[in-house]
Amino acid sequence: MARLGGLFQQGFRRRFGGDADAARAGVLKRRAREMAAGVERLAASADAQQASNSQWPLHTDWAWRPEAWSGQLVVDRGGAVSNGSPLGSDAKFFLDCRQAEIAVRQIDGKPDAVAPQAIAIEVSRFEGSFFSLVVELPGAALNGLSRRHLLRIGLDLEAKQHIAVYARLNLRQGPNVLQLVRRFEGEAHVDLDLAVSDLDEERLSDGWVDLIFEAPLATRMVLADVTVSRRPRAAF
Repeated sequence: MARLGGLFQQGFRRRFGGDADAARAGVLKRRAREMAAGVERLAASADAQQASNSQWPLHTDWAWRPEAWSGQLVVDRGGAVSNGSPLGSDAKFFLDCRQAEIAVRQIDGKPDAVAPQAIAIEVSRFEGSFFSLVVELPGAALNGLSRRHLLRIGLDLEAKQHIAVYARLNLRQGPNVLQLVRRFEGEAHVDLDLAVSDLDEERLSDGWVDLIFEAPLATRMVLADVTVSRRPRAAF
């Protein structure tokens, strides 16, 4: 009887063993592919994080990228922009003009870009002096902000024609608004030194940044990235 059972088991293994081995091999291959994909995603995430960290100045204690450049907008504006048109949850357009034909849409950033998204602006007609993009700063930007800070505003702009662009920092302190203005002079950023300002650290309530574009002619431009960061001034 025992011999009969042994022969039965041997026959079973000969008949079904190959299928079982193939099934196990398939499972192992599938798990290996899943693990490889996970490693690739982790490596890509690490590379992106490293690239993101490397773009900030040394000793940066706060950095931020508005929604339009950090993720997909819920509503993609592909039509005409008017005064007060929103761009995501933290930015708006303001136009100082009689007539304008401006279209805005969100596009994917370039493969080597740090920002995953970009904003394309088509100016077909503009009869006025300027238009601006107003970016509301999050509360974290003001937490601990002091006169020993340097605040950097980054703008990666691609345009066929030269456009004069200014950055204006606005900080509300009590009934007053502190303003600091700098022009982008061939660099992708401007630094604002709060040491030369009348910043009242105890009365800060909110802040925003105006990116001001002077009288753009008919042109196409891409705002490849917009960032705000801060760092303490080096002590001497």
